[in-house]
Amino acid sequence: MFAIEQLIARELLDACGRPTLEVDCLLDGGASGRALVGAEPERRDPRVPPERRDGGLRHLGQGMQQAAEGIRTEIQPAIVGMDAREQVLLDRTLLEINGTLEPKHLGVQALLSVSLAAARAAAAATSLPRYH
Repeated sequence: MFAIEQLIARELLDACGRPTLEVDCLLDGGASGRALVGAEPERRDPRVPPERRDGGLRHLGQGMQQAAEGIRTEIQPAIVGMDAREQVLLDRTLLEINGTLEPKHLGVQALLSVSLAAARAAAAATSLPRYH
């Protein structure tokens, strides 16, 4: 009922036309949660972890397809079957998959979107507000 069954990751464009990462987390009991994590504004805060962008000419190098692919190929196989209510364990697993405390490998959008989507799915499955 609370086991993560599938992650669906995709690139979207926000209202300003900037690429954004969207993740759906589906649980085996039928509940789901969705999270969108967008781009850092033009001003770059040095305290904000690095983003993972596609580079190249498409969307001026700001595409999120590599981040979505990282979720499908690296994150999903590692967390399928995990209890979505175990947020601390899930976040630790995401950091382990990433390989460093700074999300350089997978990118901050991938880690945040999966974590938040799982939290929302767990809240939906328990019929409790997310802050519980």
